[in-house]
Amino acid sequence: MIQQECNIALIDDDVLFHRIVTVLCRRLKKPVQLSHYYHGLEALDEFQHLHRQNAALPQILLLDLNMPYMDGWQFLKALKGFPALSGAPWNIYICSSSMDKTDTDRTVEYPFVSGYLTKPISIAVLESITEHCS
Repeated sequence: MIQQECNIALIDDDVLFHRIVTVLCRRLKKPVQLSHYYHGLEALDEFQHLHRQNAALPQILLLDLNMPYMDGWQFLKALKGFPALSGAPWNIYICSSSMDKTDTDRTVEYPFVSGYLTKPISIAVLESITEHCS
């Protein structure tokens, strides 16, 4: 039986974190399509385009909080303003090096956020969250 590919979008301005996640994805037991975005505005524009084209959206978003142009909080606020996108069947995980309780508590404002992951993430964490891919 062929496993369906898991489509993940990584939204983070840290090139090293992109490399780490790429290596971890290659080590997963399931096939992964990893898309790279370096700030929230770039990702939001692409997701709006995909939605207009009736194309598949990523199943999982890994979202950094501190980025240029549009940070993670601004991205989530903008996403909340697009019901078709905020209601999309994806799992959004904030990936941040911040362990500030204010940040983790703030995720409650965005019910479509599935979780808060502290960097660096491990292969076990990535395997766990990719279980949501069907």
